[in-house]
Amino acid sequence: MKYFNPLRYFLFFKRKIAESKKNYRHFLFNKNLNNLKNVDELVDLHFNFYSSIEHVNYEMFKFLLSNFENNPLKILETGSSAYGTKSSHLFVNYIKKFGGEFTTVDMNPDIRNQFLPYLKDNIKFVVSDSVEYLSNMKRTNLKELDIVYLDSYDVDLNNPEPSENHGYNEFYSIEKYLKSGCIVAIDDTPKNFSMFSNFTESSIKIYKDRKKQLGDNYVPGKGSKIILNLKTFNNFKIIYHEYSLVLQKV
Repeated sequence: MKYFNPLRYFLFFKRKIAESKKNYRHFLFNKNLNNLKNVDELVDLHFNFYSSIEHVNYEMFKFLLSNFENNPLKILETGSSAYGTKSSHLFVNYIKKFGGEFTTVDMNPDIRNQFLPYLKDNIKFVVSDSVEYLSNMKRTNLKELDIVYLDSYDVDLNNPEPSENHGYNEFYSIEKYLKSGCIVAIDDTPKNFSMFSNFTESSIKIYKDRKKQLGDNYVPGKGSKIILNLKTFNNFKIIYHEYSLVLQKV
């Protein structure tokens, strides 16, 4: 008994109980996934399990996916999401339930490793810089896309320009090749500065200074530069704008 350590055994059983609870929750999720009938139920299931229906992007994802009436989709995402809204999980489960193809791109290989059990011919996690990957995509593949979700390069309100440039470069590299009806959603592009929850006095000053420089329509965000130059892309229209921006090619 001299090697018996009660704390070690307590921690072992605590970990096993936590794993059992997690496995049971996933069992219930997959059972409900098999039984759901439409996209609204999928989005509700996703946010209740992974996040909260109070999340700022809950309505956006419901709007985004409801445009396609439960049909198989080809979806491309930049900024693979294993955190926050866990959008990659949502898209994976859409494909599992309704069919289609999903590709997501991120520079962090650890995120891809979290999704190894889901990887299939029609579900791909690519480790790459998103602008480089999008720029090298075949035009024929781009023309087949139904949804593009841009969510890479987090916005720093004290230095928003790098994220804004990155989002613009992503969009610019693909927009001309997308088909009519394709929807492009861009996260972290609020219609009002007050929708950010992490602003400070210094970031407010930076926002006001950039607004004087760029015009009254300026609000920092991943899609900010796209909005300011939307007339350049005259075949896109805004169909939704709250915390995130949603465009459709016409």
